[in-house]
Amino acid sequence: MPMVRKNPLPAGRYWIYIQKPSADIWALYLKKNADILTVERKDTYGELWPFISPNETFYIFSTKEPSIWPRGVGFANTAGAEVKSPDDTKIRGPVPTYKDVLHDIEETAAEAAAAAKDAFSVSWRTLLIAGGVYWLLTRNERGRRW
Repeated sequence: MPMVRKNPLPAGRYWIYIQKPSADIWALYLKKNADILTVERKDTYGELWPFISPNETFYIFSTKEPSIWPRGVGFANTAGAEVKSPDDTKIRGPVPTYKDVLHDIEETAAEAAAAAKDAFSVSWRTLLIAGGVYWLLTRNERGRRW
């Protein structure tokens, strides 16, 4: 599903997420090209109708012939026949097994233990300096001992 950066946009099937700031540009593009564009699917996210317009809208659309692509909406992505919803556009890794999860937990615990050890390790010089500073700050209260 590569991104298409050509202008005019070649004929084909595409998907795109339109963010709220560019929704007006996109609506104008759809209106101007209504004779050659077909919107197959539209899903909105973050909408509290009728008070707030959607934050993001997912479109699957087709174009019969090349169309001038509008500036400010991002780029369309080619959509094969397997793309039927927004979930089909997400890149997924392999499903982790329980061994993978346990290995990740062990690594995280080992890293946390090493970080804690480094954070709490105090050298004898640091203790000597801290003791000296404490003695200097509190010696007037105890009187002179020399």
